[in-house]
Amino acid sequence: MTVNELKQILYEIVKEYFSEANVVWGKVGGVKMPEPLAVLTAGAVKRSNFAVNTTINGEIISYYPSEMILEVNYYPDAVTKENTATSELEDFLNYINSPYVTHQCDRADISINQTGAARDLTELEYDTSWHYRAMVELNVGFMQKAFGYKGGNKFADNATGYFKKVKIDNFKNEKRVKSIK
Repeated sequence: MTVNELKQILYEIVKEYFSEANVVWGKVGGVKMPEPLAVLTAGAVKRSNFAVNTTINGEIISYYPSEMILEVNYYPDAVTKENTATSELEDFLNYINSPYVTHQCDRADISINQTGAARDLTELEYDTSWHYRAMVELNVGFMQKAFGYKGGNKFADNATGYFKKVKIDNFKNEKRVKSIK
């Protein structure tokens, strides 16, 4: 699984729960979406240095146990005067820990675990109103897959290679003599 494939799966899981909200990836360009809003941010990927290797039909396949932090920031509807951000994010965590999502994770070969409590990050905006927000971090485990002798790098595949079979035609047993003058 690639990181982009993982991000798509995570987006679908979050969007299914927050179906009434705008769900976007953070740290990308674009216009700020209206609330309710769930902003997802993928942390750095930690990958094992040691792969689990297997060979299928003569091709090496390497599996690297990997994990990353998924940060979920939730901004409830700004129209409400009550801060429901933390409560709604706690309900989201109940959804993440449900048998339904566990089954989805099993099918996708990933794991999602809560790393800490949902935190209320509400702030005063322009000294006039409260901007409600809650955040939770989730640890996502997955397996990165690499194919072939070079690890499936699309740039390296065309750079150099090795011969699997050589056929030599018109072979002659000739001696080369160097002349020294």
